[in-house]
Parts: sequence; structure tokens; C-alpha cells
Amino acid sequence: MALFETKNLTFSYPLSDKAALKNVDLKVEQGEFILVMGKSGSGKSTLLRLLKKEITPVGKIGGEININCDSIGFVGQNPETSFVCDNVRSELAFALENEKYSNDEITVRIGETASFFNLNNILDKKIDELSGGEKATVCIASKKASTIHVSGLARKARD
Repeated sequence: MALFETKNLTFSYPLSDKAALKNVDLKVEQGEFILVMGKSGSGKSTLLRLLKKEITPVGKIGGEININCDSIGFVGQNPETSFVCDNVRSELAFALENEKYSNDEITVRIGETASFFNLNNILDKKIDELSGGEKATVCIASKKASTIHVSGLARKARD
């Protein structure tokens, strides 16, 4: 069974003459790595936001969206808007604490995540001291540290 699937998905923002998405068919299975590419304004972020009910944009939706997983993480184009804590270690721990992991489990998961993403040397840094690339990496790492099944990353394409 697919983690999520869209069939003939169409979306238009209010007061817009143009559809942000038109007839999108997408199926993502467990373990797949999918890259959605396109020009600025082509609907990549809109598609990702439609898959996460907490941040679904307001507008007219057509077609089908079927989601068969418990949690979808989303990292937007601007990592600055994603942080809830003031340092890296706390940011990585935040979702785990909310998911009721024990302190020992949180410590292990932070260690594993920091090692995987090469964050060990910045774990105790304040978020506002990080470079743009480090901030983006911490955002992605914080989603992967928890039990998120699908992660969506919205990034602007470079010319």
C-alpha cells in the first residue's frame, strides 16, 4: 500500500485565475525517495502542503488525496520559520518529547541523528548562530529524529 497517493489532483487558491496544480498523479511507496522539481511558482510547495492536513492551504481542491501514514514532516523554503527552540539539541529533542519518548531514548535518537547528519560539533549552538545550510540541515534532521514516515522539503530551485 502506498504511503500517499494523489489522483487527478487539482488545486486553485482563492481569487486566482490559474490552477496551482492541475491533474497531478503521484504515488509514493514505503522506502522510496521522490524528488519533485519545477520552476518557482510551479506548485511544489502547494503539493507538499496539501499532503499535510495541518498546513493545507485554503482553496478549491479537486481529485483525490489518499494518505496512509500517521505522520508527515514538512520543511518549508525558509528554515527560520520552522524552529521552536533556541538551540540545536533542544530542536532535535522537541518532537521526541512530544511523542513521549523516555529521556534515554531521546538521548540515543539525538546521538544517532547528530551522527547521521554530521551535527555533533553544533549540537549546543544557538540556532541564530548557524549558517543557512546548517539551519536547513537541522530542520531536516529534526523531522528525521522523530517517527515521521514521510518528509517533504520545499526548496527554491537555483537558476
